[in-house]
Amino acid sequence: MNNRTIASTVRCSSIRQVRQAADSGKGWVFLAEFVGWTEKGNRSSKFWEISGRGSSQATVRWGRRGSAGRTQVIPFWEATDRASKKLDKGYCARA
Repeated sequence: MNNRTIASTVRCSSIRQVRQAADSGKGWVFLAEFVGWTEKGNRSSKFWEISGRGSSQATVRWGRRGSAGRTQVIPFWEATDRASKKLDKGYCARA
């Protein structure tokens, strides 16, 4: 990514902002993090991120905080649906 691409990317704190940026053809990033406890009493610290330009496809990246994580390219509508589900599970959006 060059400096021009980074500068034109919108950091979104809600799915509504992601859809607005995508509709306008801008680059966008949505990051959600989870820090809490599992049912077994273990500490969990994870991230989940979607990014893209426009509304055709999105790149999803997820994993433990501090790691590079795993990456997958999926349709835009599926990425926004997954993001909504992550927020329902207790992930917090970070702008």
